[in-house]
Amino acid sequence: MPGVDGQVQWDRLDQPTFDRFVEPLITRLHLTDDPELQVDVIDGRGGDGGIDIDVRKGSKLLHIYQLKFFPEGFSGGWARSRKPQIKRSFSAAVKLSPKQWTLIIPRNPTVGERDYIHSLNKVTKLRISIMGRARLDELMARFPDLLHWATREPLIDALKKIHLDRHALDGADEYQKAIEDIQELADARSPNWRAGHTLVNGQYIETLEPKHPLAQQREPVGLESLRIEIPIHEEELADRADRVLRYGDNETLTLTSEYLKDVKFHAPSWSQLSLPSDTARLMIPPSKPLLDDVPVEFQVVDDEDVVIRSYAGRTTHFGKGYGGATLRATINGGIDVSLFFDLPKSERDNLQGTFTFTHKYGGIPASEAVIALFARLVVSHS
Repeated sequence: MPGVDGQVQWDRLDQPTFDRFVEPLITRLHLTDDPELQVDVIDGRGGDGGIDIDVRKGSKLLHIYQLKFFPEGFSGGWARSRKPQIKRSFSAAVKLSPKQWTLIIPRNPTVGERDYIHSLNKVTKLRISIMGRARLDELMARFPDLLHWATREPLIDALKKIHLDRHALDGADEYQKAIEDIQELADARSPNWRAGHTLVNGQYIETLEPKHPLAQQREPVGLESLRIEIPIHEEELADRADRVLRYGDNETLTLTSEYLKDVKFHAPSWSQLSLPSDTARLMIPPSKPLLDDVPVEFQVVDDEDVVIRSYAGRTTHFGKGYGGATLRATINGGIDVSLFFDLPKSERDNLQGTFTFTHKYGGIPASEAVIALFARLVVSHS
């Protein structure tokens, strides 16, 4: 069981808990060294084919881990039943041609057990190893948040029994240490997410950040669905919501709980995000630009598509929403152009939308201001 002394008693766990502690440890080990790796934990209920965890880079299988909860080892009286299990798992794994295979057990191996594992290897290019308690403890020390997560519940129970789950904050140093300890405990709630905390005007705000690239896959967090209802008399907010959601404009949209209906949010039970709140706010950040800053040309044409004037400029934003897109550009001469258009349903459809044309003369040369004035007159005339 996890110990109150802050150590994991690997050989006193049960098999599901052993797996649950080892899996994030191996995941973190590889993704810390190379975030581009894919680390998959295999559910063995349907037959794992000799794999509990595999590590891949692209199509290449780099490493296979086999977890065996053998707290007594696999020597002596346990050899007859357990060595064949290991051999079957190894033989199945070798057929997949990994570069490395590792057996993980909850205790340190004996010399005989180590020799038996290496005797299985008939493939000269395959690296084979065995990981026991010492190596697991070393990895836990390398990732202390995982150690705190694994030992968190027994420690809390022990503190409650002796009434030390709350303590006085006498002095600035103790206050700072208490905050650091609370942050450490908060990070220990999950092997996948760390939480940032702020308290603004009495309002508690929790922000989750992934500890590794597969955090969302291991422990999903996010908005599943909702309805947004904006009263008809709040035209300005409705227009902003339409620009951000429908057209992907580059502004932040913040909606308070009065506009949010039927909200379904997926969050872990340990997180504040899982609690319903009447004061919840939905903040939708600006749409990610589809293109970086690129040159554009603004043309003024007559009824016969003859170019009357042409002005060079650069895009300031090009984003896409659920039903359309936004193009914003700055044209030489202090001209700002914004175009919101619906995405055509077929190649035959023409682009349709709204177009705004504004100008500013402050801080630009007089020659460009004259061009801007002329462009404004041409557009107004046309």
